[in-house]
Amino acid sequence: MKSDIRYTPTSAFLPFPWPYPVSDEQRERVAEASRRMIARRQEICAEEQIGLTRLYNLVDDGAYTDLKKLHRDLDEAVAACYGWPKAIAQDRDEIARRLSALNAEIAAGQRPYDPFADRDGRSVAQQLGLPVG
Repeated sequence: MKSDIRYTPTSAFLPFPWPYPVSDEQRERVAEASRRMIARRQEICAEEQIGLTRLYNLVDDGAYTDLKKLHRDLDEAVAACYGWPKAIAQDRDEIARRLSALNAEIAAGQRPYDPFADRDGRSVAQQLGLPVG
């Protein structure tokens, strides 16, 4: 039996401290950066007839610097949603430290948190018509 770490929606997605609140402008900046990065990635994979693993091995070796820049743009847009400076976007250790601290604040109830509320402020439960309370 393998001992690799397994990520599930319960262990990775649900406890992840999403940025909150996020403005429509910030959300659109992330969406646009995502669209540009994905479009370029698809273009390269189609032209070169390669998959994502091969693509990112090549990126790690210095190829496709334009794709790397698009990733950096997306990272910076996401950092801005958290209210972090651009420099944080490329610092894995600092990102992990800040996300852990944010998660601890949320878990302790020290920070209001409902990242999936709709634009009218209704929680997911309210959006689904479930009892809230």
